[in-house]
Amino acid sequence: MRRIAVSALAVALAILPAPSRSPGRGSARPLLWRIDGAVPSFVFGTIHVPDERVLDLAPAVEAALAAADVVVTEIALDEASRQRIASRLLLPEGKTLADVLPHALYERAAGALRERGLSMAPFSRLTPWAFAARLELVDYIARGIPARPLDLVLAERARREGKRTDGLETPEEQLEIFESLRPEEQWRLVEAALDRLGPEAGSGGTERLIELYLAGDTEGLLAEVRRGLPRDGALAARLERRLIDERNERMARRIAKRIAAEPRTSFFFAVGAGHLAGPRGIPQLLRREGLAIARATAAAAAP
Repeated sequence: MRRIAVSALAVALAILPAPSRSPGRGSARPLLWRIDGAVPSFVFGTIHVPDERVLDLAPAVEAALAAADVVVTEIALDEASRQRIASRLLLPEGKTLADVLPHALYERAAGALRERGLSMAPFSRLTPWAFAARLELVDYIARGIPARPLDLVLAERARREGKRTDGLETPEEQLEIFESLRPEEQWRLVEAALDRLGPEAGSGGTERLIELYLAGDTEGLLAEVRRGLPRDGALAARLERRLIDERNERMARRIAKRIAAEPRTSFFFAVGAGHLAGPRGIPQLLRREGLAIARATAAAAAP
């Protein structure tokens, strides 16, 4: 359930802005693929961590974004989508995390927040799965420097530049994956997030993710996704299937369909980087759909 693959986490980020770190140099090997056709389209891997280093786009990404007519994120990151999602991140009225989490788990979470100068109060109405998403970013939150995740920055920039924006999936398709989990399975998500906040994991594993992302290491990123899943083997396998494999198939089909429907429109598809690796990754699935797709060079991608 790491940040690079689970776009429902990005949804939570878009609604509840999180902090960032100081700027860096951007990616030396960006996760950018070019799809050839009447006009080129692009697939770009994002990371749902609100860190300024990932907002420093490489020249190839800047060129692709400038060339595109339409920017498509995993879901449409607009006000209408955010309103549809907001209430579904919350527990029923009158309920708090203290009511729905096992006492020991609640106290463990409260202790992890206290260590960072935070309290449970701002998180108390969140569902356990949404709380787990926020725990993934707690070290950013503790620093208190406001920022926006990369996906949202791309969508907002596209709208400012007069480009069309859209989503590959609906909020409901993403949220259903988490809402269908039994209470004890949602507890496992909280436990996994807390495990990654322990001293053996460093700063929640965030630095390792960013290093892999900036290095353009898709296989390493996918391995981190898998390493961050709950310890429960059956639950981890189901989450990997539903969050990665099934969504890869769905998004690849929809990318191919959009390009076929508008062959003279240049699309910029921004998806979590964990969706790009291996034989079940989106680039390979697009090849099976008959599209000519190859990773772009670091210097330039657009004509």
